[in-house]
Amino acid sequence: MNSDSQERVTRLVTVSTAHFAGREIEEDSLDQTLALFGQLYTCSPEEIQQAKQLLMDRLSVKMDAGVAVVAPAFRPWLQEAMAGTTLERWLAYKQMLSQEGLPTNVLRTMDKQTDRIVELLGDPRAIGNWQRRGLIIGDVQSGKTATYLGILNKAADLGYKLIIVLAGNTESLRRQTQLRVDEGFIGRDSRVTGARLTSAAKTSYVGIGTIDKSIATATGLTTQLRDFGKKNQQVLNLQVGASTVNPHILVVKKNKAVLNAVQDWLRSQAATGKSLDLPLLLLDDESDYASVNTSGEDDPTAINKAIRSILERSSRASYLAFTATPFANIFIDESVEDDLFPRDYIYALEAPSNYVGPESTFGGGSLSEPLDPVGAAATFPFGHKSQLQVDNLPESLHDATRSFLIACAIRDIRGDRGPRSMLVNVSRFVNVQQQVHRLLQSYFADLLNAIEFHSESFAHGSFNELLSLVRSTFEQHYAWVGEPWEDVLSALSGAARDVSVTLHNSKVDRAISEGDPWEMPRSVIAVGGDVLSRGLTLSGLTVSYFYRKAAAADTLMQMARWFGYRDGYHDLCRLWIDPVVAADFMHVDSSIRELRAELRVMHALNLTPRDFGIAVRDHPDALLITARNKMKATSTETKTVSLVGRSLESVKLSSDLSSQQANIDLLDTLVAETGVGILDENANRHLGVVGAGVVGEFVEKFQTHGSEISLSSSLAAHVRAQSDPAMRQWDVVVMSGKGAEIEIGQASLKMTRRKVVTDDTGLLRVSDKGRIASNLDVARTLLTPDQRHQFALANPDVDPSRVPESRYFGLLRRPAIMIYPIEPTFPSTPGPSVLAPLVSYKLVFPGDSTKGNHSANSVRYVLNTVAIKAQVFLQELILTDDDDSIGVDDEV
Repeated sequence: MNSDSQERVTRLVTVSTAHFAGREIEEDSLDQTLALFGQLYTCSPEEIQQAKQLLMDRLSVKMDAGVAVVAPAFRPWLQEAMAGTTLERWLAYKQMLSQEGLPTNVLRTMDKQTDRIVELLGDPRAIGNWQRRGLIIGDVQSGKTATYLGILNKAADLGYKLIIVLAGNTESLRRQTQLRVDEGFIGRDSRVTGARLTSAAKTSYVGIGTIDKSIATATGLTTQLRDFGKKNQQVLNLQVGASTVNPHILVVKKNKAVLNAVQDWLRSQAATGKSLDLPLLLLDDESDYASVNTSGEDDPTAINKAIRSILERSSRASYLAFTATPFANIFIDESVEDDLFPRDYIYALEAPSNYVGPESTFGGGSLSEPLDPVGAAATFPFGHKSQLQVDNLPESLHDATRSFLIACAIRDIRGDRGPRSMLVNVSRFVNVQQQVHRLLQSYFADLLNAIEFHSESFAHGSFNELLSLVRSTFEQHYAWVGEPWEDVLSALSGAARDVSVTLHNSKVDRAISEGDPWEMPRSVIAVGGDVLSRGLTLSGLTVSYFYRKAAAADTLMQMARWFGYRDGYHDLCRLWIDPVVAADFMHVDSSIRELRAELRVMHALNLTPRDFGIAVRDHPDALLITARNKMKATSTETKTVSLVGRSLESVKLSSDLSSQQANIDLLDTLVAETGVGILDENANRHLGVVGAGVVGEFVEKFQTHGSEISLSSSLAAHVRAQSDPAMRQWDVVVMSGKGAEIEIGQASLKMTRRKVVTDDTGLLRVSDKGRIASNLDVARTLLTPDQRHQFALANPDVDPSRVPESRYFGLLRRPAIMIYPIEPTFPSTPGPSVLAPLVSYKLVFPGDSTKGNHSANSVRYVLNTVAIKAQVFLQELILTDDDDSIGVDDEV
């Protein structure tokens, strides 16, 4: 597709998206609209079809609303407030996002999310003195900024008058955030207005301001060119208070001098000895960085102390922390009343279905497996010092650079002119970064010369060493994506000319703070370290070369700039990373999954941040959860969680019909993915052997009653984390019984009848013995006929019906998940309304629990102060031998 054709398709998609903004789209209506606008732009039938496919892809993106845990005695206020308010700012922002192509389903969920979060901020109309503390957990590079801009717009619509955004610790990140705030909240380009705040200032409308100029009335006290400071007298002379009409907003660095200037300005706004009488919202982006007090309570760290002081300057203040790595925040000592522990609420956001995160990158779902940065260890050894001399770059980095140029060329061929970038992060030291930058600039210049001067002759058979390497890189990494080498070679020159090789570190950032111009190029190879590692977004990130280790899990996860959204070019993305570091990423992701699962349990049980202890699984080796000084109020406990020779059953189910349907859908999906399998002599359906990740995902998504804490993602993580090859593959069996016949994923079988008892908490307990399985199920289903025969010969005097099932576990070849579609019977009639089947499951782990050393299964957890005080911990995941008697009757 040439650039003219792609431009027509892009216009057609853009105008059609705006036409359907915020509405459900039926396919017939979509076809009619595309045909109409297609005529306007003289699009061919092929171009109209491509536009339709792009729009349908957007429509298929889903996003769940997430879950919140909230402190008691919170009074909802939003519905009443919205009844008399037109959310003009939010409506303009929503329209802007729709025009930018945000999927309709995602936009609808964001609307619900932001309603809930704004309500949790607190009612800005409420009189008296109040302070609120909350935490929002997102994913790295998942669109948190877009979400919090929605929150800010609704908050301003509903009465918040002063908004302070803490935007990281670097000027480049602050400016990037200010740009987003200009577009998504202020509606004017602050590069044009500068520090001029009078009506005479020249206005250039951007973002929401181009949609509705009447709402572009917010006063920005910072600009893309200037942070808040004592030298800006015009800003310092501004007055805010109870009579303030339009919202005022500051986007500032987490810098002691800047925050002290904000404090002084706020102090000057209020009468002597009094607090400022207007609602203040302080949004702390990347709140686990610098905001947490790492010193003693008598002498808190400067940034933490400044944040607390700013909040105290207003009689009505709401602190909203945002982060993807919340460990440091939940480890804050909750007993310190004015500190930043999220005592009022914690809200876990969910990423949209097209988000590329740790699971899809490292868990086997990636279109391209991560690549080993061969030679990096010799050039940039882990633990190197600032004086390291770098004379040459490893060939793997050269290969990554060639890959980036090829990917740029392919995107050009596809008509994709969007931003594209490459990340190079191999050292935290400025001296080393400068050397790498200089060498990479030189190598790129050689590549550019070869491409510009020799591409044509190379295409006709002449030899060129660099171009031969480029072709070899193409054949190794991109030959399967669809574009032929000849087309790529022709497009390389145009793609390479657009690329800049830039350096990003603290030295460069200081120059930006002092007034140097800064703007990220459209096509860039970005070399840097910690400045690139937190918050700063590299748009269109396509190739990443990462050779770093971190002491703490949260620091490591924040370095993962390659997570995010790669619609249209995901097949071109490549990542070079050390395999051990990749495994660390998976461990950190597993810990965050566990934390999210515990929040879901807290929500189900109506628990709050202050009365539920949070435990985070520690790394088995040297990787800390967060910096040691952020864990000063924690305790580390070791619990042995060994499931060798054990079984576990999900006997506590929810009476909530949506939960029951979700479990039916989960089983349907599993059968659809594995196939219908084969029947054994007892009509049980064996779906085959699957990886531990499949079982872990099933366990994690399975919905139990809220009290069944043991069936959280702690168990799912344990299943996934097994290193023993014998525990990496699982048998999957759907159990059949004597109940009614049903269809599960195109497989027919009969349900298993089981007694179900209920209580007034919404609990459905399968059987009064706390078991779903017969003690013969394992022997009949998982042992071969020969194994059963040999067991009988070895135990001639034993009644098989009285044998504890654990006696059979040592004979199993691999672990198994046995899924039970249950037809419930109730002690009294009529019973509660339930769906059939009720889905339950049993996990069986091979081995003998009485023999051997299972210390490899010990898991270490770090507990926050709430957990320490309550002396709580994760429930044991294992069934005891006392539970392992004869199970339940085969059928009731």
